[in-house]
Amino acid sequence: MTVTMFAGGLIAGRLAPRIGAKSVLAAGSALTIVPMVLLAVAHSERWEIYAISALIGAGIGLAFSAMSD
Repeated sequence: MTVTMFAGGLIAGRLAPRIGAKSVLAAGSALTIVPMVLLAVAHSERWEIYAISALIGAGIGLAFSAMSD
């Protein structure tokens, strides 16, 4: 989660000037919704939790980095 959050932050820094910080924030929020729903229904195996956590980290990284602009 931490690694993908860092990567999401780097990507947000490059996307914000191109498409706008609000759009990046919306994309990060939307990207976080899907894994949260998946976590509610698919959490029986460790790999599922790891993959879902990675997606949550990417979404949070995008959203939080876009909030600073």
